[in-house]
Amino acid sequence: VRWYSLAILLSLLSSQLTPHSCSPLCRVRQWTGDTRGWYKAGRPGYSLFSAPGPAYVFIYGMLTLAFIFLMLLRGSTFHLWTLGSSQRMHKKMVHKVLFAPLGFFLQNPVGEMLVAFTKDQDILDENLVDILHYLGIYGLIMLSTVITVSVTIPLFSVFAGVLIMVTLIMLYFYLPAATTLKKQKVETAGDLVGLVAETLEGLPIIGAFGQNKYFVATAGNKIDEHHRALFNGESLNLWLAFYCDLYGAILVLAVSMFAVVMRKELGAAAVGLAFSNCIQVGLAPP
Repeated sequence: VRWYSLAILLSLLSSQLTPHSCSPLCRVRQWTGDTRGWYKAGRPGYSLFSAPGPAYVFIYGMLTLAFIFLMLLRGSTFHLWTLGSSQRMHKKMVHKVLFAPLGFFLQNPVGEMLVAFTKDQDILDENLVDILHYLGIYGLIMLSTVITVSVTIPLFSVFAGVLIMVTLIMLYFYLPAATTLKKQKVETAGDLVGLVAETLEGLPIIGAFGQNKYFVATAGNKIDEHHRALFNGESLNLWLAFYCDLYGAILVLAVSMFAVVMRKELGAAAVGLAFSNCIQVGLAPP
């Protein structure tokens, strides 16, 4: 199973990285700049074509078809992989709970188990899959962008290195805080769900003793605690999204400054390639 998962992971990486490493934009740059000198020589480098134009068009078309095929392969493979993992995890959860000793239910609140089987399972099936999907796409887009722009504008590599170090420092402070707030959100959600479940089960007894207002007030306090934890977690995510957008804007600004200062050394095709790749980083969802 481990080898199978590793093979799927490598196929996903190759299917995502190949279209960007051999991007049609790079081929357009070679076409417009005639880097191979086919127009100067009056003939392409392949005997299959008699003119440079059809040769460039053929190569560009083949890269586009390869891009479409690998995108479909990546999507279908990732869907099958995540769907199978989610089903196996859900079956293991049900099996462990059904065969767990009675002491397990005394030590673990019912609310946390209900949250694990409902909200947490939904996160594993939906949100986590989307996050991993976008991480693979835009993470490799950013990597290929930094490499492409650094090759086009060598001085950009120094600037990108400093920005990556700043990002790692930011994550050093973000990850512990995000982990703590996530635990607090799960604990408060478990307390709230457990209270509601126990209240509904013992509703006749609560009505007989006239304790309806007490349980309503207790539920309101639990909701406030959960909302505080949820608000803090969302605020932290918005803080991270703001700085990610800021870094993307700084990358575009840096490329624009290099394009203006080094306009004599860089051609129009190189500047267009670097600028379009940086724009892709800015369009990535936070």
